[in-house]
Amino acid sequence: MPTRQIHLSARDDDFIEKQVACGRFPDASEVMRAGLALLELQEREGALQMEQLRCEIKKGMEDYEAGRYTSVRNQTEHIALMDQLEREAEAECRHDGQAF
Repeated sequence: MPTRQIHLSARDDDFIEKQVACGRFPDASEVMRAGLALLELQEREGALQMEQLRCEIKKGMEDYEAGRYTSVRNQTEHIALMDQLEREAEAECRHDGQAF
């Protein structure tokens, strides 16, 4: 198994020691592996979220180019639109049998 020399802050070292001392992990290497696994998971989730955001932006641009959008000229229109969308979402949830 490869080894690496790393430098930890006193705070990080204390955290690792506490994790081992309380029995959560058998040694410092397992604490570090758990931390790296969480970092890898965050990276993957972030990449998926970015891909989803790109897809939503693409759909929004396609809707805009096809003229499927609503113009809002002032705060009153904005509030009215938000109220309408909220009512539609509530109705859809009731239709699906979900509580809103």
